[in-house]
Amino acid sequence: MDVPYIVASPLLLQSIPQWKQKGVLGLQSVVLYSLPELDGAIDTIVLGGLVGDKIALVPERVRKLCSRLHGWISLRQTPVHDRQISIMLYGFPPNVGAVGTAALLDVPNSLENLLIRLSKEGYNVGDFASDPDSSGQSLVAALSILCENSVIAAGTNRMQDTIEQRMKRACEGDKTVPETLAKEGGGLGGAVVNGADMKFDELEALLGKYMTKKVRRAWPEKERGPGMNAKNEMVVSGLQLGNVFITVQPLLGVEGDPMRLLFERDLTPHPQYCATYEWLRQPKERGGAGSQAVIHLGVSCLNLLMLILVSLVS
Repeated sequence: MDVPYIVASPLLLQSIPQWKQKGVLGLQSVVLYSLPELDGAIDTIVLGGLVGDKIALVPERVRKLCSRLHGWISLRQTPVHDRQISIMLYGFPPNVGAVGTAALLDVPNSLENLLIRLSKEGYNVGDFASDPDSSGQSLVAALSILCENSVIAAGTNRMQDTIEQRMKRACEGDKTVPETLAKEGGGLGGAVVNGADMKFDELEALLGKYMTKKVRRAWPEKERGPGMNAKNEMVVSGLQLGNVFITVQPLLGVEGDPMRLLFERDLTPHPQYCATYEWLRQPKERGGAGSQAVIHLGVSCLNLLMLILVSLVS
């Protein structure tokens, strides 16, 4: 049929107060998520739940459903050449050369093949598909440089110069720089650095005061998490190829404290994590990436792909 199968339903086995306090539970989760997924559902939206013996809808959830449907329709109606796509690579654990790695998956070659296939299907991937020197390995090498703490601290304005300096060093035989960057144009297929340094006031304008307050409470100024530059701004960066933006999945910020991740009920994503996905969603005319869909390559991506895609089309 070539149409998305979306499940939109109130909770028939839980009350709204119970849902807000404990989330979707047990049998209700099976009925709402597991069984529809076996039938091919790609998205589930809870619309409400029980109030006494009656079913009540939550207006915010109905608006969310309408917004997501509008996103899916807009994506389908956008000409293929004009569609804005983001590709996100896995990069955990941080700072140990793990960018673009995955269990049982050759990420650099998969990225390269994906870009070539997108080009063949009419997507705008810049000059990557036509450049004989371009390679997925070069893209991953450049993204690894953008993830270095010293590069992040300097902010996005200096990142393009940093990439070009590393390319020059690679051409000079510097063994501390990936050899693949010594190719013509660094093997990047014309990719250039894209991104933003976002202030907290700008993030608040995107998240709203309520969500920003929760983020600030979970991440006070002294522990704002990774991805911050020297000016205490949130750094979002990646490589732009035509209408395709390639970046690395933000860190969770609690890599050294798994118990916090598992048991802190009010824990939110750290500010730079929020900034990344909000920047991806923002239209280009507002300074964002304008992404209409995200493709994840790497470990844990199946769990995230649906959530992020749904978030973007909202």
